Amino acid sequence: MTAMGTATTPGTEVTNTGGGSYSRKAIQFAAPSGGSITSSSTLTYTSMPAATIVGVEEYDANGTTRRWFGPLSTNKTTNLGDTFTISAGSYSKNLS
Repeated sequence: MTAMGTATTPGTEVTNTGGGSYSRKAIQFAAPSGGSITSSSTLTYTSMPAATIVGVEEYDANGTTRRWFGPLSTNKTTNLGDTFTISAGSYSKNLS
């Protein structure tokens, strides 16, 4: 996301400008432990557009219903053609 959403309104998704080829990815999680879940696979986005990424949103398998959203711990700026990677184990959510 290049702008965070709210509980009722989605944020602004990365858009492909200038030749970028961003597309949504499916995330996989390990079994919950101690009230949190952590990604079990690496997400790699190649050929990114120039953007500042501030957060993420999760959608159902159809890509239509938003299930969760949250900010990145640190914004990430990409230049056209960069690869943006979220390593396995670095994406986590606390459940309560």
